[in-house]
Order: sequence, then C-alpha cells, then structure tokens
Amino acid sequence: GSYQGFVYSLNVSESGDMLGDLGSFEVEGDKLAKGISGDVIYADGALVVVAAEDTHLGRMYVLDADKLSANNRQENVERCRYPLGTEEGVGRVWSSPLVLDGIAYFGDLNHFVHAVSIETCELVWGAPTELGGSIVAAPVAVDGTLYVGAFDGVMYAIDMATGSKQELFTAGSWFWASPVTDGSRVYAPNLDGVVYAYDIASGEVAWTYDQEGSRDEILAKPAIVGGNILIGSDGGDVTLLDSDGFRITDFALADDKVRAPLMVSGDSVYVRSLKEVITAFIVSDDGIDKDWEYQLEGF
Repeated sequence: GSYQGFVYSLNVSESGDMLGDLGSFEVEGDKLAKGISGDVIYADGALVVVAAEDTHLGRMYVLDADKLSANNRQENVERCRYPLGTEEGVGRVWSSPLVLDGIAYFGDLNHFVHAVSIETCELVWGAPTELGGSIVAAPVAVDGTLYVGAFDGVMYAIDMATGSKQELFTAGSWFWASPVTDGSRVYAPNLDGVVYAYDIASGEVAWTYDQEGSRDEILAKPAIVGGNILIGSDGGDVTLLDSDGFRITDFALADDKVRAPLMVSGDSVYVRSLKEVITAFIVSDDGIDKDWEYQLEGF
C-alpha cells in the first residue's frame, strides 16, 4: 500500500534483483489527501485495506488478490467496501487492520473501533465502539478480547463478540505504537517513553519500563523473541527486556530514530530506522548481536 492511495502487486524477477509490477488498485478520494498508512492484510485470497480518502474520512476495502495480480479492472478487483460507496466514510484511518476469523478490526481518528466482516463488508457489532481518543495503533486479541490504546492515554479491552469496552489503565501520553502480546500479558509502548506490561489474569499493570529514565518517545511496535521483548525508540536505542521488565542489553543507532514496526523471523529481528537503514540483529536469551545493515536507496 502507498501514501498515494494505491495497492500494488509485485513479483520478484528470476534474477532476484528487481520487482515487477503485476497490477494496482487505486482507492477513491482526494488525490492530495488520500492514502494508505497501515499494512495490507492477506486473508484467504482477500486483501484487506483501510485507507484515508480525504483529510477527515476513511474507508475499508476488500480486494481479490488473484485478480489484482492479474491486473483486472478496478471494479473486478474490488469485492466490497465499508461503508458502501454511497455512504459517507468513517473517520480518517491511519492504522492497520487486525483480521481474525473473517472479521477486520480497526480504529479511526474519530475515536471509533470498527468490526467488519470481510465477506460482506457489514458491521458485525450493533454500532462501532467509541473510545476516548483517536486510534492509530492496531489492536491485539487474546481469548475473545481486543486490547487497544488511544490518544486519550487509556488502554482499553473490547469484547470481540459485542463491542462492549472496559478501561484498563491510563498512561502519561498517547498510545501510538501497536501493542504486542504473548497470550498472558500485553506489552504496550507509549509516547511518554514508558512500556506498560498489562497482566491479563490479574487485571493489573505488572511492570513498567521507562528506558532507565531517558523516556524517549516510542512509536515503533515492539517484538517478542523467545519470551523477551525488544523495543526501539526515538532515541535510536534498540533495547532487549526480559519478561519481568529488566533491561538485558541495548544497542544504539547513532543519531537516528526507530519508528517502523520491529519485524521478527525466527531469532532475527529487523529494525528500519528513520534514516532508511535496515539493521538485522540476532537475539538470544542474554543479548542482541548486530548481524548486518543495509542502506535503502531511492526512498
């Protein structure tokens, strides 16, 4: 997905050094204000996309992945949209959808969380759930409950069946980064520079980590590797925490910031910095070791 409002299908050439454009789909809206800020989610042949269509409104699209790759016409690629094209959109969307069991969950800047069937593009709750602030973080789900933070500084639990909400705890600033979970705790970074570990069983915050007092803003989604938590901050630090919130080690990216989600593959974590450098780390129980780095060109 692109900030210009296109979804692209690309393939790697046989030589492995080029990407070929197979097809594209353009979302509707103001050409100067529309765009896709979050991830395009693949689910059973469908592509789920939430996009801003102007400075105030957004919409969810469900596309056919095969037809997009075959460069079909726009009307053939699109399966459905929410709300319908004849209806006004929801609030502007900057987040990524969470897609589980055929339902897409996402928030908007008008403070609402939506649960929409990707088969019919119809709302599955009686109405969207209104929170106390804008939502840009993607939710996580554990045992039928969504966990998502908002710009009012509150972490919420939302019943995935009914949409009913509960306030869990309040942080010092906005929840911008998406949380992660190991199934028993939700690890949620905040713009106040603190990581909050919420224990689901006890219903309490088990611990907080304030980056040894530096409290640099955290906009990047953390990663969980082998029971430990890896975070990246606007101070350029990549920090490994154990499950009790104690720092194991850290690595400084000199004069740089980490804002993109940390990506995991096995025991490797890939960190993309604001200076467009991708750094690969090998993560073990007792530390992180830099594996390689690559400077992106042309971005």
